[in-house]
Amino acid sequence: MACLKSLVLALTIARVHLAEGAMMKALRKRPYPRNAPSTPEKCGAQLNRLPCNQEWAFEMDSKKNLVAIKKGPITGSGKTEVHRLTASSNYKKYDLQTKTALPITDGNWDFVMDSKNNLVAIKKGPNTGSGKTEVHRLSASSNYLSFDLQTGTALGYTDDNWDFTMDSKDNLVAIKKGPKTGSGKTEVHRMSASSNYKKFDLQTGTGLHYTSAAAKKGDWVFKMDPQDNLVCILKGPDSGSGKTEVHKLTKVSNFKKFNLQTPTALHPTNGGGWAFAMEGFHIVAILKGPISGSCMTEVHKLNAVANYKAFNLQTGTGLDLSASTSCLP
Repeated sequence: MACLKSLVLALTIARVHLAEGAMMKALRKRPYPRNAPSTPEKCGAQLNRLPCNQEWAFEMDSKKNLVAIKKGPITGSGKTEVHRLTASSNYKKYDLQTKTALPITDGNWDFVMDSKNNLVAIKKGPNTGSGKTEVHRLSASSNYLSFDLQTGTALGYTDDNWDFTMDSKDNLVAIKKGPKTGSGKTEVHRMSASSNYKKFDLQTGTGLHYTSAAAKKGDWVFKMDPQDNLVCILKGPDSGSGKTEVHKLTKVSNFKKFNLQTPTALHPTNGGGWAFAMEGFHIVAILKGPISGSCMTEVHKLNAVANYKAFNLQTGTGLDLSASTSCLP
């Protein structure tokens, strides 16, 4: 009788594990959105405590942590701040929350991260002390409380028609999106780390048409993968596939040829509600708001192995909603 009871118990446990496995497979196959659609009413308490017009930027560090940069116009410290969410917690816990050496920043500043996890703040204009686009690099060793480089670059003033990313050698890659360029294409203007960004080592037209807002060919952002291919992300509103798309230009062709052009698992993401970062070859899509299924800033990680057609993580983070419109009037 004892043997029979043990057999029944073992079969019951096996059925439970099978059911759990089937459920997890179904969850993994479930299309975006992972959470039920949210509403301002659902997130009302959250929205009531958020300041309006807040600006956040996002980068990934070498340990796959999500670095959330609070630019302003209001922060608790009166400075631009870093709030770092750990990969080990699936971005639900912080291991660093600190003011930086930078004052409040705005849309005239961009941020990238170098291979040593230093935070590179790029002052585009319209006025700078050097009369150029400038680099103000905050050192990881000081927890971003000190600069180890402040310099004018080889670039004149830049604006919303320019995007910035960094390659594996810490060269600063400036992408001129339009509305006019010398080549008639989106261009790459790469400034070398060895010159402290005062000299170009590549200036070229790419295989991509104009990508500025004036070109009316969608909302584009640019990132680099670990092989220094240029990852061009078409957020929307219109694309041939009806999805957010990836168009990857190869380093070996000096960014003149594509090795991947594909729709992703994400719907169009144009506007200020989404940001993007790279975790290795994976694309990390960050839903800032104005609302989300979790009522928090969310991470939706697109799997490089699946050519970005599937997610390998979709989760709410430890950060409140972070879109500029994530507030109640």
